[in-house]
Amino acid sequence: MKNDSIMIRIVFVFLMYLISLVTFSQSQFEEGMQQAFQLMKENKLDEASNLFERIGNAEATNWLPYYNLALLKTRTTFGQKDKVKVEAQLKEAIVFADKAAAISPDNSEIYVLKALINVAKIAANPMVYGASLSGSTTMLYQKAIALDSTNPRAQSGLAEFEMGGARFFKKDITPYCDRLQESLKTYDSFKPKTPFYPNWGKNHVIEILKSCSAVKK
Repeated sequence: MKNDSIMIRIVFVFLMYLISLVTFSQSQFEEGMQQAFQLMKENKLDEASNLFERIGNAEATNWLPYYNLALLKTRTTFGQKDKVKVEAQLKEAIVFADKAAAISPDNSEIYVLKALINVAKIAANPMVYGASLSGSTTMLYQKAIALDSTNPRAQSGLAEFEMGGARFFKKDITPYCDRLQESLKTYDSFKPKTPFYPNWGKNHVIEILKSCSAVKK
């Protein structure tokens, strides 16, 4: 009986130790992610990138640090003039997106991310990537929608990408404007599944819809 009591105490202490480790680790993760996002707000992008990468290396089962790192590297290429630098950044973005996908396969958000990387490549060098990446980009967005039809970034991303093609060929963009308008409802009803889960895109859609209004006038 005495031995049973000792064993129960040992097991209890061990369980409490494990719980404290998990809690400590989770607390470190949250603090690190909050700090990385704050660095982004302060436009300290290199520091934010480095921190996301360190968190990703430490959190082997969490796809969000690598996702946000790839997203950051992709977004900062839009508007850049240095094609060599853009190409290097997007290569890095692909590596980190693949790392995120290895942790969380069949993830709608990561398919959107990979489609956005393609869009960035096309925007940076349309003569090289416009034709070669168009089909695969559409397929990535479609896969994202198939995996999660409630993902607003998948819906608006595909509509915006197809709108770009329509503009290029001087076709009516009204159907794509309507789809973007409809996607706002999905943004409004979207609930992030976890802290730091992707929750971007709505403001961008609103800006695009302003150009739609100008066309309709």
